[in-house]
Amino acid sequence: FTNTTQKGVALELNKTATVNVTLQVGSVSTTIEVSEAAATIDTTTAQVQSTFGAQQAKDLPFSPGGSGVLNLSLLSAGVGSTGALGYGAGPSVGGQRPTNNSFNVDGVDNNRKDVTGPVVSISNEAVAEVSLLLNQFAPEFGHSSGGQFNTVIKSGTNGVHGSIYDYLENRNLNAIDQLFQNQGLTKNPRFDANRLGATAGGPILKNKWFLFGNYEYIPLGKSSTPSGGIEAHTAAGYATLQNMTGISQTNLGVLKQYLPAAASSDNTTKVNGVTIPIGAIPVVSPNYQNSYNYLISSDLDISDKDQLRGRYVSNRLRNIDNTPSLPVFYTPGTTDAHLGSLAEFHNFSPNIT
Repeated sequence: FTNTTQKGVALELNKTATVNVTLQVGSVSTTIEVSEAAATIDTTTAQVQSTFGAQQAKDLPFSPGGSGVLNLSLLSAGVGSTGALGYGAGPSVGGQRPTNNSFNVDGVDNNRKDVTGPVVSISNEAVAEVSLLLNQFAPEFGHSSGGQFNTVIKSGTNGVHGSIYDYLENRNLNAIDQLFQNQGLTKNPRFDANRLGATAGGPILKNKWFLFGNYEYIPLGKSSTPSGGIEAHTAAGYATLQNMTGISQTNLGVLKQYLPAAASSDNTTKVNGVTIPIGAIPVVSPNYQNSYNYLISSDLDISDKDQLRGRYVSNRLRNIDNTPSLPVFYTPGTTDAHLGSLAEFHNFSPNIT
């Protein structure tokens, strides 16, 4: 048949593209060219979808925490910020609570079973494509009634490529809050955050086996104060308690061990009818978390009909739990998350179909 060129066909995640081509009888040789084109209306399904590419993910400003590439979905119609209402991860899609969202990585379920949200997060730099299905999902997306988020990890190519990046937030780069200035403070409280990482990809066997990897280290350090004021007995107050009858000296010793005396008194309380001076004690607690994230993707083209795809993602979080009001009760926290998949794709002949 003669050469025929069809342009303007967009191939996107979760969409079926149909192209009707008429070929004229000609010579034996033929050429098929597939090129990126503007998105067209998908007439094969009623589902509403937004798709974002790797460049959009890389250009997205990214804080050390937050939702990462999921924030791109806010550019879609029917998607809005939760306004810190409710729980769950990601934005509100179609008026649903974030707890109704569902997450996938390369088509593999990425939903936690204990609380709503993804098991692992993917760095912006490692995202090849992310899509959001808003409604009218196909049966394969029957997990939740909210948004269906599918993140595709980058793959290696015949060319060796990589990147080194740093997303930086620092107290010295931010303006001082007016509320701080009104109190005579000339510096911001500690807030130092970095998202350091690197990516690398390339071939193991040219045209056959490809590998891509990403590693990032996210240190976050800041200062925190308890939500409510903490009051303690002054040294004079402890001395008064020490000499009172009917007081358990064992319990008083425990109280003195964990609750230091206030430097000055600004209030009083009564114990057994005796007035005891008390005062506020300042508590500025450490607040830090260190994240270590890495992923590996491997793609092996065994033949024209068989391909093997492997993915492994690991997130490690080390932080401190300073929910208790007193520093002596702070405890370290450890959270490890892993997601792995191995898939084989086989193309069956039209005869078998």
